Amino acid sequence: MMYELKVTPNIKIIPLSNESIGVRGFSFLIKIKQKYDILIDPSVSLAPIKKGFVPHPFEITIAKLLREKILRLSSSADLIFMTHYHGDHYTIPWERKLEFTNKYIHEKIYYHSIKKHKQTFQIIFQEHEKKKVLSKKMLFAISPKYVTWNQIKRARYLWERPLPENISLHPAENTSILLEDVEIEISSPLPHGYNEKRGNVVGILITDHNYDKKVLFSSDIEGATNPKSMNYLLRKEADVIFLDGIGFYHHKTEQSQINAFIGVLEMLLDLGKEVIMAHHFNRSEMREEFFKQYGLPYIKTVFERIMGAHFLLEAQRKELWSIYPFKEEELNPKKPYYLYLNGEKFVNSLYNNYPETKRYFEFLDKILSN
Repeated sequence: MMYELKVTPNIKIIPLSNESIGVRGFSFLIKIKQKYDILIDPSVSLAPIKKGFVPHPFEITIAKLLREKILRLSSSADLIFMTHYHGDHYTIPWERKLEFTNKYIHEKIYYHSIKKHKQTFQIIFQEHEKKKVLSKKMLFAISPKYVTWNQIKRARYLWERPLPENISLHPAENTSILLEDVEIEISSPLPHGYNEKRGNVVGILITDHNYDKKVLFSSDIEGATNPKSMNYLLRKEADVIFLDGIGFYHHKTEQSQINAFIGVLEMLLDLGKEVIMAHHFNRSEMREEFFKQYGLPYIKTVFERIMGAHFLLEAQRKELWSIYPFKEEELNPKKPYYLYLNGEKFVNSLYNNYPETKRYFEFLDKILSN
């Protein structure tokens, strides 16, 4: 059985790359009405350094496997959304070792489709102009003018190159797509974080009008700690919110930002919203202590909510290296999945130190096999 969060009979959410499975990412497959496949931010990444440690070979192996799955799913996607152009959200079109990408992978994800027939999509743009677009695959990306200078080069590759005739590209911001009685609404540009210095992202709201149910994907608004992002969350009144959270693993995270995040969580929980912690917040080993310290109810991660367990590899990188400090000769670069498929010694080390990881390997098998 496919692992998924069934919001309504028409909306099923399948997480792909995410901190709670052991990599950086905010990638989701959304299946709508068993007819449309939607991909949000199809990419994967690893932190280059965490507390002085480079990525453990186990992290690298999992990231490669998830990248391959994203690559496979993208060929059958009807719609792909890019909330901004950071490497953990957008597959960059040149070689990046810790994002496991290159020009071929970029083009395979965004420009390739195995769909046999074009479909007609009804789009409402920000000028309230309605259009019907015939396409096999539609791409929606935040406009380059809303992002920082270091993202613009990545964005231009997407926006300025000729597209295959069966692929269409559209500005994401302030746009709605109607898929029968399910609507996908993309926000206006929202601040990437606490202040407006880091450019913008877009949030994505999916509404099942038949069941009066809404689910929201925040992207990198860092816990809606900016008033504009907070107002967006409250105004949209989503029932389920995949919230990135603050990156309090940074020493530079200000107490005022932490206080704002606490206020956002308290408001959402008081309103009875289901909040699922989905991104930055899960990069720290202190996440559980955070809830206790500030007297907040515990909020589950994505995979914890859907499958009952998670494994925060980045947060536990130092422990991974201490459990099994791989030697160069133990790795076989000609077999990229060597560790996962044949690393029995490492897996046994994990079981002995963390018995709960057996469940992790069980649902990792489910993730990769579907």
